[in-house]
Amino acid sequence: MARQVAHEIKNPLTPMRMSAQLLLKAHRDGDARLGELIERTGRTVLDQADALARIAADFRRFAGPPERDQQSVLVDDLLADVASDFASIGNEGSSRVEIEAHSAGIRVMVDRMEMRRVFMNLVQNALEASGETGRVVVRSKIQDIWVRFEVQDQGSGVPEEVRAHLFEPYFTTRSSGTGLGLAICRRSVEGHGGRIGLLSSKPGVTVFYFDLPISEQR
Repeated sequence: MARQVAHEIKNPLTPMRMSAQLLLKAHRDGDARLGELIERTGRTVLDQADALARIAADFRRFAGPPERDQQSVLVDDLLADVASDFASIGNEGSSRVEIEAHSAGIRVMVDRMEMRRVFMNLVQNALEASGETGRVVVRSKIQDIWVRFEVQDQGSGVPEEVRAHLFEPYFTTRSSGTGLGLAICRRSVEGHGGRIGLLSSKPGVTVFYFDLPISEQR
């Protein structure tokens, strides 16, 4: 884990160092573009600082024991959290994340913030897979004693050879990231008595799901 942390930290540190070096040189040389460079490199530093914070949070959540505050929560309220978190991801006020709620009156016993992080991870992955113009659908449905949540993207699909490894710690098909996101999701969902997996995948339609036991139904 220490080796993995060291490796991941290198990625954001490199552009941060280069940004600082560029600013110092521009200042010393009296570069007329200094104001423009401050804006550009400032954004870079902030973005990479956010990346470092995500890395630290991922390792902390994965390595430490979970502290849960489980309460009875309406499924529709969990979906409302998703809609709120991703409301600005789109053009002209429209969101690229669509919500399909089919579980009115259903409640689950969850730590609401922890479930919010599960959705955040799954939806962010789906948005990245779908590209800049693709849409993501988050839906709920009832299946026997479970409420099922699905996150559907429009990406190219998950290769058959990697599907068995998706929820393993440190496994990732991307050039950046800790490879802990789906592993953390799995631990969170299973810690709530649920189950998670890849439901189906083909070019244009990939669906991840997780099930939580119903605690109350009207």
